[in-house]
Amino acid sequence: MGKLALMLVLAAALGGAILTFSTRQLSGGAAADRRGAQAGVLARDLAQSVRAVVSGQMMGDDGFVTVNDLGLPTRTYQGSTIVSMDYAGGVADVTYTPSADRQTVDVAVTAYQDGAAHRVNARYAYDDTDFPSPLWLDVPYATTSAGTGTTVSGGGENRPAYFDRTKFDALALSSLGLSTGTLQSGIQTVLRGVTGGAQVQVKNGAEMLRVPGMEDVNVTNAEGLYFAALDALATPRTGDATLGTATTITTSRRFGTATQPAVVRAPGGLSIASGGRVTGTGALVVEGPLTIAGTLDWDGLVIVHSEDDYLPVRFTGTARIDGALVVDQQGAPPGGHMDLSVWRAPTGNWNPAWGNITGSPFCGTRTGMRCALYQHTHKFDFTPVGAERGRTVFALDRDVVESQMQTALDALSNRQVRLEFVNGSTYSGMARYHMDVNGTVTDGAVRLGFAQPDGSYIERSAPFAANQLDHFDLAVRSLRMLRPLWDGVGSCDVSWPICVGEDRGRHSALTVRIVDAATGTIYYESAVYWHMQEAEVAEHEREEAEWRDRIENGAAFGTRLELGTRTTLIFDVDQIRRIGQRLGFDPPEYDVNTTTTQHWEPAQAGSPAVSHLPTSGTVTLCHQRNSTMVVPVTAATTHIGHGDVLGACTTASSTGGGSSTPASLVV
Repeated sequence: MGKLALMLVLAAALGGAILTFSTRQLSGGAAADRRGAQAGVLARDLAQSVRAVVSGQMMGDDGFVTVNDLGLPTRTYQGSTIVSMDYAGGVADVTYTPSADRQTVDVAVTAYQDGAAHRVNARYAYDDTDFPSPLWLDVPYATTSAGTGTTVSGGGENRPAYFDRTKFDALALSSLGLSTGTLQSGIQTVLRGVTGGAQVQVKNGAEMLRVPGMEDVNVTNAEGLYFAALDALATPRTGDATLGTATTITTSRRFGTATQPAVVRAPGGLSIASGGRVTGTGALVVEGPLTIAGTLDWDGLVIVHSEDDYLPVRFTGTARIDGALVVDQQGAPPGGHMDLSVWRAPTGNWNPAWGNITGSPFCGTRTGMRCALYQHTHKFDFTPVGAERGRTVFALDRDVVESQMQTALDALSNRQVRLEFVNGSTYSGMARYHMDVNGTVTDGAVRLGFAQPDGSYIERSAPFAANQLDHFDLAVRSLRMLRPLWDGVGSCDVSWPICVGEDRGRHSALTVRIVDAATGTIYYESAVYWHMQEAEVAEHEREEAEWRDRIENGAAFGTRLELGTRTTLIFDVDQIRRIGQRLGFDPPEYDVNTTTTQHWEPAQAGSPAVSHLPTSGTVTLCHQRNSTMVVPVTAATTHIGHGDVLGACTTASSTGGGSSTPASLVV
């Protein structure tokens, strides 16, 4: 912290007290009493202020810094280096003692002011950024194999591997005869036979949130971590890269450094061929199968994400990961579809909740029924031909007539607007969006429950002129992560699209808004959600039953993790921390374990103010705030007890006005 910042911190805490003290006429015994009381207040304030300054300077990358690295003024006292600060007659001494491993530190601040003294003792514990595991499997099901030379280690923290069973339970895989107990024992048998011997634990979603390290990553599951990486890539930095679809690397590639960790995305999967080599630091995000026949040497996080029913992760070459391997698979039964509902309010009036439906192309064809929609499209799915329904669903495009987005933008002309992505609770569709504003392209992620500091669930784009949005699309990655609204289920007394229109919260559907950038006025909304008419439920259940039959009959499903003889996976949280800040991890913090205080008024017995004086010689004092005098040390205690101040008077105090101007803090 620089001189100016330090002065501001102290001035903020002390300014009011000093102003009162400096402008008050002091005379006689009553003035001495006031000086004594004021000295006690100032000593307390100074001690707490200096403590705040020290605590703001003591955090290092992997522990508390040393006293010489605090960047604060020091002196030698009884053979030790202490922090020492002078301020307008007040002095604060700080003993600062970190432990050998720098994970705890004892701080004692003693402030002296006009004979009063105040001491604050505190012990702090370093709380570093953490991560849960060397191997995190957030998949429906998993099987594993390993070679004789494989290493899977929980590092110095001896962290276990984790299997999150949330998707297993959601898909009712136990009804197929699959068991998490069998899964756990199978993986454990494999890991027990390798070097490092990391244990494996099976947790549900709520239990995973209590795993050590999860509180720092600020996501609820591995998919959230995947989208956090995509968010980081949306604001690219030096070294970041997006590879071609289903890339095969046959040469040597380097990504990121220890000082500039990179986010590297491999859409469609990644294969490192024999003879190929990838070295890097940061987050490697692979969207699809990962095959290492050559060499992978990565410091940080390797995140493998897939929406396929079967995900192979094969390390048959040389693979070393110092950090963690995270696998997020969204394999799910087919079936179901998505609806799109649209509303508009050209004047910004949303009373009623469905805005202005005058001229509605949807309501105009329906008479004698409730209509709370401007436009609505049932089964609004752009699933590729031949693909199972419920896979990647391209949900919304400004150029599609059903969305009415182009019409809304045209009406706003060159007005500055934003796009807002809204979800009322924890349903967000796990989507990605793509924007092109006058040639400036932005790719981002809409994540699960993106809560904001103001308590809302809204993520906002940068402002742009409405007539300059050349392209926008929203790709929903997993239909089953959308808000399920099925007719006949829940509180809606008619078809769910009508109830969504009548609710300003859109029943937690994933909603896209066009909003005035200056006023926040909403002009347009469209919502996507998983809607099923009652007549469609039977078809959906039949598709799920067929899917389970295929799995029961041996069809490949889940994640297959093959760790070859030259695979080394070692949990290293230091490597993870390098990229953690970009992924939204909590920074290092400190916890206050204990705090005690002591206080002495002027001339009070046992006050350390006396020990603060030199042992011999003379002392310069400002006597009664208006004359500088030099007295023997033996007489100094008596003078201080009467309210005299250590140090010479300032120019203002010697003019006889009985006031003093605070001097600048000496740093």
